[in-house]
Amino acid sequence: DGGSASTMGGGDGGSSGGNGSGLFKTAREAQRKADAGNRSVWNTLFMRADTVAAAVAAHYGVSKAELLDASASDLPVRMALGEAQVVAQTKHALADAGVDVAALEAAASASGKAAATRSVARSPVALLVKNLPYTADEDELAEMFGKHGSVVRLVLPPTRTLAVVEFAEPGDARAAFRAIAYKKYQHVPLYLEWAPK
Repeated sequence: DGGSASTMGGGDGGSSGGNGSGLFKTAREAQRKADAGNRSVWNTLFMRADTVAAAVAAHYGVSKAELLDASASDLPVRMALGEAQVVAQTKHALADAGVDVAALEAAASASGKAAATRSVARSPVALLVKNLPYTADEDELAEMFGKHGSVVRLVLPPTRTLAVVEFAEPGDARAAFRAIAYKKYQHVPLYLEWAPK
């Protein structure tokens, strides 16, 4: 998927000394920003594992610690079923908000396949916002993206696994993409992708 929450931070890449670490991190962030427009870097429906776990725990009214109890023999099954449920809830909420879920699924199935990825038509005004923490707030996102132009629609499903932000003008969407891709929101970098048409 081109990156997961566990590979996004920490570590110094094996360099020793403070300056080498800073240079590595700076170079890594520059490469990620350069890859931000590369649609084959990650799955369109990428969901942060921590957010999925928090959404599942909230749905069942348990703590995340209870859900992720390492002594439970069914933990992998529990998480797989929970993830399937979160994906279904997210798709349902997006569809209810008028998002073309079939187009998202087509883009997701094309992820990582260069020829197929190029064949997916992309919107010039709508962005997918991924890697959101479960504590993501619709008003905060609207303010962050609104600094770059008129946002005509922002959809943040209750699962908070991803959001769709639609601008009135393509230039505003491009400005937001350049400014916000990999920008830290709360404690995690945001992954942006142009939404399929």
